[in-house]
Amino acid sequence: MSATQQVSEIITSTELCFAFQPYVDAVLRTVVGHEALVRGAHGESADAVWQRVPEAERLAFDLRCRATALREAKRLGLDQTGQMLNLNVLANAIGVHGEHLLETLDVAVQLGFPCASLVIEITEVEYLENPAGLREVLRDLRGIGFRTAIDDLGAGWSNMLMLAEMQPDLVKIDRTLIEGIDANPRQRVIVRSIKRACDDLGCSIVAEGIEAEAESQTLIDLGIHLQQGFLFSRPCLNSLDLTASFPTLRVSGK
Repeated sequence: MSATQQVSEIITSTELCFAFQPYVDAVLRTVVGHEALVRGAHGESADAVWQRVPEAERLAFDLRCRATALREAKRLGLDQTGQMLNLNVLANAIGVHGEHLLETLDVAVQLGFPCASLVIEITEVEYLENPAGLREVLRDLRGIGFRTAIDDLGAGWSNMLMLAEMQPDLVKIDRTLIEGIDANPRQRVIVRSIKRACDDLGCSIVAEGIEAEAESQTLIDLGIHLQQGFLFSRPCLNSLDLTASFPTLRVSGK
């Protein structure tokens, strides 16, 4: 089978599944939104799926993933919940080929999925080839009604520069800064400084990869209420967890 035929097989809706992982307000104990995570037809991981995609076809595959995620979220009724849908987008799919997002917008309009409920979550920022192009497209997206997010802040210091340049609506702090934060004063210093910078720039924060109650509590104490991780819910294949699970936490937010 040729590479083109292989990609065609992968990107058909019958060959893709999606898992949806909620992110929550740990203080209000409510689900705020869901991140759409690509899976193979038999539940294979995102890494396993992407490894089958030739480099030259990654942008086209990225586009098909978003369209399929939108259709699946619509089928599950997410657009009726008032909760957000986060769609992952390769940074270069925006900075170099901004028209790809217009196609995503067309799919959303055709489905009747409100743009105000969509968050474009930008991944692989460290590989971005055209920062100026990305900045321009993000401005246009906000004008249309999309919200924007930068994923994995903390995974590379270049992301901090992107934060200042792009000023997204939402910033997701990578698990490398979250794991064990309750027992690591240096991590708390770094996360506190990120929180201060995001406050000054008008960006909300989601802390990713939370698995322990102590991590969640420490983040609440730092003023970071939006959280995502196995502590609340694992990714749900072909379904939505609209309520999540909440541990008993002491609410301070100070």
